[in-house]
Amino acid sequence: MKKILMILTLALFVSCSDSTTDPVDKNATKVDIAKLSSQPGFETYQSSYDSYTPNPDYVDSLKSVYNSADDKFYIYMKLDCQCNASTKLFPRMMKTIDAAGISHDNINMYIMLDETYNYPEKDFITVTDLPQLFLKNDKNIIDVTSTPDSVLVESVLYQAFK
Repeated sequence: MKKILMILTLALFVSCSDSTTDPVDKNATKVDIAKLSSQPGFETYQSSYDSYTPNPDYVDSLKSVYNSADDKFYIYMKLDCQCNASTKLFPRMMKTIDAAGISHDNINMYIMLDETYNYPEKDFITVTDLPQLFLKNDKNIIDVTSTPDSVLVESVLYQAFK
């Protein structure tokens, strides 16, 4: 009888393992663009932003075709990623957006550790790699992440929204 009681007690302890450990939060964290430079992993953002000069002809054209009611930006970043999309494309895109006077209210930016994180736009955007930068023009979603350095980002934005 003591043996059975001891086995049952041991089973109880094993089944009641420590469950106080919180599961990993797998939700994307929304970031305020105005506070981006103070975020860890974005230390080089400001210098890349400052060193870029958008082509004023494309900026003026972008102003004329951008519709704040329909056109949006969706940005999914990974901290400390030193790839082209993070270090060049994203700061250039932001500089162009600012030069065109586009409100940051139309930019949805999230930090994620990997592509499996939850983010609000999952019903119409699929993140397959980080970082990824998307434009939404009415109902069209355009992934601009792989835009090469040789192509002006302001040209890409203008073409997407015209």
